[in-house]
Amino acid sequence: MGNAPDSAGRFGTQVYSDVNHCITVVGSCIITYSKQPPDVRYFAAWNAVMARLAEKQRLSVVTIIDSNASIPDEATRKLIRTAMQRYAQSIERFSYVVEGSGFGAAAMRSAISLTNLAARTPYRQKVFATVGEAGVWLSRTSSSSSSEVDASVLNAVAHAMRATVNGLARAG
Repeated sequence: MGNAPDSAGRFGTQVYSDVNHCITVVGSCIITYSKQPPDVRYFAAWNAVMARLAEKQRLSVVTIIDSNASIPDEATRKLIRTAMQRYAQSIERFSYVVEGSGFGAAAMRSAISLTNLAARTPYRQKVFATVGEAGVWLSRTSSSSSSEVDASVLNAVAHAMRATVNGLARAG
């Protein structure tokens, strides 16, 4: 499958999708959904979107991780750290949502929180268990008078992204 053409939905524009990942842009917010750690194609698409939008404005980033996703290997974690350093001055806030309950999801949220604490980034960041919690945080921490992403918008976008990825997986 791979790079789907840009498709504008009710909330934002879906700019990339494959059987494990989806990227949607809503204003100055880049929202990603992942069923597995980033692969080369997804990471290239994410970097291209970040580079294009970072030229124009400070960004919010939401990374939604499926509860069944595996943990990235060391090489992938290094790529992620490098990208976060490259775009650090362009990011206003970054939220991770590790969906699911139970020990595995809680352990992944804890690992991400610890890694983020050690990174000492110049932007606000937080890890959540639900998309709704992340949406509330995004709207409360926006530096603009009105945030284009709140809990209802983020929930709708996440639902559409899951549907896209699951549809591609069924078709593939």
